[in-house]
Amino acid sequence: MSIVKKSRGLMSNEPDYAGALKRRRTDLGLTQQGVAKRAGIPLQSYQQFESGKRSIIRASFGLACRVLASLAMDPYMFYHNYNYYFKDK
Repeated sequence: MSIVKKSRGLMSNEPDYAGALKRRRTDLGLTQQGVAKRAGIPLQSYQQFESGKRSIIRASFGLACRVLASLAMDPYMFYHNYNYYFKDK
């Protein structure tokens, strides 16, 4: 089952990409700083992805791939088969 995010009181059909990043990071026992360092980006940039202020799917492909690689996530599965990362626990 895919997880959708709630925006301004309305349900969105867009998956909760920010939530997937956070769940994966915590599953791996990493800090936000650790992910940012692995991806070679400023901490604030990663925090924006994880908080939903900036969408990982709207970032440049190279940047998104670095973030996903730092979380050991496959970009193809993330973009095309997101249910793989959005399973209910």
